[in-house]
Amino acid sequence: ELLRRWGGYLLCGHREYRKWMLMKGRTAGGKGTIAHVLRALMGRQSFVTVEMETLAGEFGLGGVPGARVVNISEVSTLEGRGGGREQVARFCKQVVGGDPLSVNEKYQKVVKDVEHGLALMMSSNQVPVLPNEGQGLSAKMLVLPITRGFDKGGAEYGLKERLVREELPGIAAWFVEGARRLEEAVSSGGE
Repeated sequence: ELLRRWGGYLLCGHREYRKWMLMKGRTAGGKGTIAHVLRALMGRQSFVTVEMETLAGEFGLGGVPGARVVNISEVSTLEGRGGGREQVARFCKQVVGGDPLSVNEKYQKVVKDVEHGLALMMSSNQVPVLPNEGQGLSAKMLVLPITRGFDKGGAEYGLKERLVREELPGIAAWFVEGARRLEEAVSSGGE
């Protein structure tokens, strides 16, 4: 149900709920497949995937303006990167909080106060270690536990492509129903 409502939220035209998703768990458990299907559903320009190390770099936000979802696919501890963890945490807090961003694209002038309608997703085998003073990130985190992995057999090869090719309309309808359920729960005082 969490995945259904999250996918519905990503399809909504707003980011009012100020939540973010961490898909955490086993290797080869479906995190990449979920991201692949969401990207196919939303489009490459709307669903941007970056690595944590890239975000920690000087030009880490290149390609983010105009997107609706930022998916951090390779979560790491950023050991030995100086302020890398702080920079990534600041970015995450700005996105979740709806705060304007400063974007430094390579060979371009820095653009400040970029308004956005981004949602944030992360995929990881463990909970990422980021500075979280005031608990701003953890209080807004939704965790989708991935408890079963297919790294030792049982994986369905070609599943990502088959889901996109054959099942995308049904998946889209499933997420639209998730959006309806989410909006209904919020308007009735739950969530």
